[in-house]
Parts: sequence; C-alpha cells; structure tokens
Amino acid sequence: MKRISTFTFLLFTVVVVRAQVQVDKRIDLTGAGNNAKVTGIKDVSAAQDATSAEVVQKGGLNYAPATGSANAIEVTLSPSPAAYQAGMIVNFKASAINTSAVTINVNGLGNVTIKKNVTDDLAAGDIKAGQLINIMHDGTNFQTLSSSSGNTPDCITLSTKVSPPGYSYTGYGSSTYMSTNLFWTSKADLPIDKQAPGVCAYNNKLYVMGGTSGSGSIYVPKCYSYDPTGNTWTALANMPVPRFQCSAVVVNSKIYVIGGQNGGACDEAYIQEYDPAGNSWATKMATGTGLKLAAMAVYNNKVYIFGGSGYCSNSPMNSVCVYDPASNTLTSISNMPISRLGASAVTVGSKIYIFGGVNGSTNQNTARVDEFDPASGTYVQKADMPTARANFAAVILNNTIYCIGGGNNNEAYNPATNNWTFKTQMPTNRSYVGGDAINGSIYIVAGGVGSYGEVANERYTPSSDPGAMFYMHCKN
Repeated sequence: MKRISTFTFLLFTVVVVRAQVQVDKRIDLTGAGNNAKVTGIKDVSAAQDATSAEVVQKGGLNYAPATGSANAIEVTLSPSPAAYQAGMIVNFKASAINTSAVTINVNGLGNVTIKKNVTDDLAAGDIKAGQLINIMHDGTNFQTLSSSSGNTPDCITLSTKVSPPGYSYTGYGSSTYMSTNLFWTSKADLPIDKQAPGVCAYNNKLYVMGGTSGSGSIYVPKCYSYDPTGNTWTALANMPVPRFQCSAVVVNSKIYVIGGQNGGACDEAYIQEYDPAGNSWATKMATGTGLKLAAMAVYNNKVYIFGGSGYCSNSPMNSVCVYDPASNTLTSISNMPISRLGASAVTVGSKIYIFGGVNGSTNQNTARVDEFDPASGTYVQKADMPTARANFAAVILNNTIYCIGGGNNNEAYNPATNNWTFKTQMPTNRSYVGGDAINGSIYIVAGGVGSYGEVANERYTPSSDPGAMFYMHCKN
C-alpha cells in the first residue's frame, strides 16, 4: 500500500451496484457540482510529503497574525482546531497595544481569557503592537509563556535545558511560572513531616512506614495509610523499631519493611511484616549485618534486594539477595555490575529494572539503568536516565516506569522501546520520597531538601500529561 500524505485529498469512493471501492491514490477534481470530474489519479510523491513536513517545521500550524481588537484578539489557524484542549499552544503577532484584560478567540471557538503568572489578568501595556506572543491552554484559560518585544521577557521557552546568559532553567511547567495543576494536584498532607519512609500501595491505599521527622534526628515509628477516595489519612500501629531509609513492599497481602537506619544500632537488620487486615506487626528474620538505601522489587512472590550500604556504613554495595517470605529465608545471588545505594527498582513482566543511585566507584550520582533477569541471573545495561540522581521513587503504571524525585525531576521510561521522555516536573522539589500508583494516578509523599522532612502529598496523572514540549528559563 502506498504511503498516505496528510495534506492531500485521500479517499475517492465509486458506487457501482452498492459496491464501494477505496482508491489509495492522490486524485485531482476539476469542474463543479454535477460537472465535477476525476482526473490525474497518481501516487503521493515524496515532494508532497516534504511540503507537509515543511509546514510543521515552520510552525505554521499554530501561528497566525492577530485580528479583532486590542483587548479581544481573534486568531485563525489552519487547519482549524476542533476544540480548546489543555496543552494547546497558540502563537500570534499582536496588532495593537492592549488597554485592559485580554481575551482570545481561536477559529471561532469562543473567547478565552489570557492570564499571566498563572492567575493574573493582563494589565494595560502588557501586549505591544507587533509583539510575538506565545500562549498555552491550561484547561480553562490561556497562560502566557514567552514574548518578543522591546523588553526582555521574564521567562522564555527553549528546546534545550541549557540556559542563555542571565537566565536559569526552571523546568517544564515549573510552579515558579506556569501552573502544574493540569497534571499535578496537592492532596491532604501527611499528619507529620517525614523523610525517607518506606512507601507502597496495597488494596487501593498508600502505606507510609517510618521515616525521620523534624530536623532528621527524630526516628519515628509512626505509620499511616492514605485513602485517595476520601483524601484522608489513618494512623496505624507503630513499627516495632523506628527506622528510615527503608523500603516497603507487598507480597501476598502482607507488607514487608526491610532495611533502614534506626535510632540506636546503626542499620536495622530485622525484617518486619505488617498485616493490614489485623493492623499488627511481626518480626521476621534478620538480613545479617543490616542495610539501608537498598533498591527492592517483588518478582514471583519474592523480594529482590539490590545494593544499599552495610552496617554503620555509607559505602555502596553491589551485592544482591532474595528474601522469600514463605520460607522466611534470604539467599545471595549474582552481584550487580556496579555498586550503588539510593537506587530504585521496578518489576515489569519477567524483568527487574534498577535505576540510578550513588555509584560506589565514583561516589557520584549515576544515570545508569540495568535490566536484571531473575531466571538467568544476568544483567543488560539499558539507556541511561536523562538525569543522574539518587533517592527518588520509581513507579510502574501502564507498562511505563516513572522516576520521580531526587529534585523535582519526572522522567518516564518505556522498557519496550528503551526510550525516555521528560514529563511535567513535580511541584515540590524533594529527595528521599516514596510513592506508588493507585487507580491510574501516582502519589508521591514525604521527602525533603536537606535534613528537614516534608508533609507534601502530590498526585500525578500521567494520562493527561503531554510531556516536556519545551524547557522554561527565567531571569536570574
């Protein structure tokens, strides 16, 4: 079948005795009305494809000169959009200076207010005659993104993270300039601030176990569950031993908290089992000398524990072991290619993916990604993370892995294609976060910057996020 060009008339239907024939060719129509004739049936050409690509490259699909009045702007795009939609970008050249708040009507879809600084109406003189304006629809209004006028704009959008002189990169959808409420929503805060707790989802609730509070010197045994349906938190039975920098995973309706640092003898060795049904704890076996900041993932009802650091140490390890809750046993398996702590791990199908962390060889954050095959015990290095980091959450949703935190980073990895995509950044900049997916959304809780914990609980909805179409840079 020939390739179809988007910008040519594609389909011609001939009716003969109720039979329809589709012609996958380009056709030319001459004449009008009943005298119309079909001529020049021919293949779509490479030149026509190039012409279509050129239209996209020149930006003509979302640019037009403004008409209407100074405060009620009208723009006609070609082809015409069917409706306003969040993420829709419009570029136009203003014809006059505005004297008050401004609306825009795109292709007769209706007047929509143009806002600046998220919620503010434009003031008189914000738009100059001949000025190039860049706006994006946020689901309700249009937000100004950047402009070209006699004055240097406060923020500009570029296709690179590299900032020009006098500007700093603030990210895609940064809360310092553009609302992230399209994709991120603040939910009920944690009852207390926490940093580096164990976090997992079970039975459509988020469980937050342990962590530190205050200045980071208070090891809290307090545990909570969060119900997204009612946006409420419930206090649970305290952990037997307070700890932070631990992991929480679910196996067969029980939650296992493994590793972490406690308030006494450095790193906690004992595995604790929590029963959500009975709101009770049981102490299981010891992991040996204890560990913290290990990456953990569940496969075939067993917990795979990657790296971390050992007893009273901050030195990354490359060791890997498997905990079997059914037999309450721990087995060592093949080591990782590099030593790391503060990494994250996620299971997808029959493979486990290990992301980032601190590389023991360089003592620096690494962007390395490894795919581990539990059946063969082998590793395959995959495409690096765009941002090297440690102490973040990795969450699987709809076969895509979202690596969130370690700053306000949000990057999505597709294991099927081995490709990364920048997504809308988390509003609250923080590390040592925890998170998991519930009913199509990802919840990121706790964390902090420095030694102080966070109460933040933010919901991210990937299905509505178009990804980073540009990078925002604002004046220093």
